Amino acid sequence: MRLMTEELSRTESRTVTLNDQSVILTDFQHRLWTKLVARQRLAVAAPTSAGKSFVLQNFLAKKLDEGERCTVAYIVPTRALISQVSRDLRRLLAARSQDGRTIDVVTVPVESEMILPSRAVYVMTQERLQLMLAQHPAFCTDIIIVDEAHTIAEGSRGILLHWVLEELLGRAPQSQLLFASPGIRNLDVFGRLLGLSDVEPMPSREATVGQNFLAVRIEDPQTGTIAVYLRERGMQPTLIARRELGLRTVTRIKSWSIPHAYLAPVRSTSSMPTALGIPKTSPCGSRSASRAADQRQLGKHWPT
Repeated sequence: MRLMTEELSRTESRTVTLNDQSVILTDFQHRLWTKLVARQRLAVAAPTSAGKSFVLQNFLAKKLDEGERCTVAYIVPTRALISQVSRDLRRLLAARSQDGRTIDVVTVPVESEMILPSRAVYVMTQERLQLMLAQHPAFCTDIIIVDEAHTIAEGSRGILLHWVLEELLGRAPQSQLLFASPGIRNLDVFGRLLGLSDVEPMPSREATVGQNFLAVRIEDPQTGTIAVYLRERGMQPTLIARRELGLRTVTRIKSWSIPHAYLAPVRSTSSMPTALGIPKTSPCGSRSASRAADQRQLGKHWPT
């Protein structure tokens, strides 16, 4: 009973209201949601399965609903991600819109003679966002999202992404900023690259693979009956299936002298966090010194 009460209490503490509906978040999702609502600048490392996109997009929808003016730059590295993210945001914003006010999701640079919308999400690559900045000197943002942020260390496109971020922060120094990456150990590198000391690293402690174990027990060698049990830590095995495989199959299993066969998922090494190859510099150092160090590391020239 005590365990049940504790679990109910934890569940209630992780419940938030999204579009007038109560939603139970995971521990990681709730920590992320809380920090976003508090307008913290974050560098998040979490696998795709952690659900960071769900939290982030619902946070953006909430902010766009609340204010008369709100501009978001959502930077992604590929056109495929532009399509995916913009589609998800349009669906979410359409479901939330109740006052008839328009919230635009913009995926291509707006021509210089056109008036920019007061509430919009600009889902673009760094190349498209560079054109936006060139065509609209007054364009600035309230929130900046950098998806697949580890690409900032990848050659000339990474250098351009760095330049775009510096330009956006130069126009709106108080912009909320979030870097999202599937697995980076040295999350502090993003703040150092931009000379920012208030970007909080937020690694995920969520498991990247399932941890369900199955135990197979031979119940009757004569009929070839086996039973499959789900084994969870700290709990009694739970019967989930019983099958008759035939005498020959079970005899072969017995001849191996394996009374129980345990099947478990293999942990993928691709989900292990990696470190960005960018040298450590003091967050209080000048941007020119930081640029010079990064230039030596990446072997590229920064745009002038």
